[in-house]
Amino acid sequence: MDNVISENAANSEGGGIFCYFSDPIIKNNVIQENSATSGGGINCRYSSPVISGNLLARNRVSWEGGGIFCRDSSSPLITNNDIRENWADIGGGIMCRYSNPSISNTIISVNSANSGGGMFCAGSNPSVINITIVGNSAEYGGGIFCLNSSPFMTNGILWYNVAEEGAQIYGDSPQITYSDIQGGWEGQGNIDLAPLFRDTTGGDFHLMSTECGNPYDSPCIDTGHPDILDSLLDCSWGLGTTDGDMGAYGGGGIITEIDEVEADVSRRLVLAWNYPNPFNAKTVLNYSLPQSGPVTLSIYNLLGQHVETVFEGERPAGNHVITWDASEFPSGVYFARLKTPESSRSIKMVLLE
Repeated sequence: MDNVISENAANSEGGGIFCYFSDPIIKNNVIQENSATSGGGINCRYSSPVISGNLLARNRVSWEGGGIFCRDSSSPLITNNDIRENWADIGGGIMCRYSNPSISNTIISVNSANSGGGMFCAGSNPSVINITIVGNSAEYGGGIFCLNSSPFMTNGILWYNVAEEGAQIYGDSPQITYSDIQGGWEGQGNIDLAPLFRDTTGGDFHLMSTECGNPYDSPCIDTGHPDILDSLLDCSWGLGTTDGDMGAYGGGGIITEIDEVEADVSRRLVLAWNYPNPFNAKTVLNYSLPQSGPVTLSIYNLLGQHVETVFEGERPAGNHVITWDASEFPSGVYFARLKTPESSRSIKMVLLE
C-alpha cells in the first residue's frame, strides 16, 4: 500500500509487480513508467490479487498487457483504478489470457496497442461493471478486442476509442447491457449518446450535471442497471437517484485520487525503452518532460559517435512520442540520448537488417 513503483524493467514478466501463485493486496500505489515483455505495471500468473485504488500510467511492454496482464487462470479483483497512457503490442490497458478477472469502477484511458487499445480478451470472460473506456487507440479494437471470449459488461461507457481498422469493439461479441456505446450496441438498456464528460482534455471523466454547475446533464445519469445503485451521491461520484449512473463513478466506486503523488514523481526526465527493440528500420521512442523547454534527442553508435539528431527544439511538459527511421544505417547497437539543460537520459537499442 501507498508505494511509488517507477522506472523498473524486467526482461520477461512484470515490470512493476509480478504475482506468481500469490494473492497479495495491491492498493493505493503509483505504478508507472515500468517496462517488461508482458505485464508492464502488474503481471498476474496463476494469481488472484486484489488490485485497488492504484494509478497505472505510462508502462510499456513489447508484447501483452501494458498496464495489467492477467494470464493462466488468474482471477484478480481490479477495482477503483486509473489505468492510462500504457502501451503494448496486445492489450494496452488490460490483457486477459485464459483468465476471468472482475473489473469495476475503473478508468481505462489513452492507452494504445496494435490490438486492443483499452482491453484485449483471449479465451477469457471477465466481468466488467461501471467502467469507463475512453480515448484508447489500436489498429484493431481501439476499445476492446475479443478473441474466443465473451466478457460481460454493464454500466459501462465506451467512447472516443479509435481503431484504424473496423470498430472500437473488434472480434467476438461481448455481452453488453445498460451501457453507452459510441456507434451503438445491441443489448438491454444500451444507449448511443455523447456521455458529456466534464473535461476530456484534462482527463476528468466525471459526468456533467447541472446540479454541479455544468451546462448540461449527462445522458448516462440515472440510466444504469436498476439493480446497481449509486451509494455515494455527490458531484465527485454518482448522481443517479433511481437507477444509478453508467461509467466508472457510478455504483458507489471510489476512483483513486493520487494525482499529487504522481505529480511529485513525474518531475523527473524520462526516456522509456523504445519499441520494438530489436527493430528493423523504424522504432518508436517515448519520453516525458517535467517542464517545458529546449530538448534534444540524439542517436549515437556503439563507438559513441553521433550519427543523427532526431529532434532539437522546444517541447511542452508531458509525454511525447517520436519515431526514428534508421533505414539508412547499418545493423548494430545504438544509443538514444535525451538531453535538457537540467538532465539527460540514455537507452540502448538494437537495429537488425
